[in-house]
Amino acid sequence: MAPRKSIPNEIKLQLFSASAGHCQHPDCHKPLFPQEMGGYKHIGEMAHVIPHGNKGPRHEERPEEEFEADSFENLLLLCPNCHT
Repeated sequence: MAPRKSIPNEIKLQLFSASAGHCQHPDCHKPLFPQEMGGYKHIGEMAHVIPHGNKGPRHEERPEEEFEADSFENLLLLCPNCHT
């Protein structure tokens, strides 16, 4: 598996902005800042569209050229139920 690095805060902010505070799974849209947690703590989990390594769902879609798995374009925010 490829070594992991932390995702820059700028990208994390972009993800939360793009999600508008909701799970980005097309069939879900659950709030990522649930009221039962006070509305200020998030349950969002960053997920790769194309996996970080050479295994996992959609790994066959990984480009052969240099690929930045931790880019904004390859990440989305999901609720814990959708990020399984």
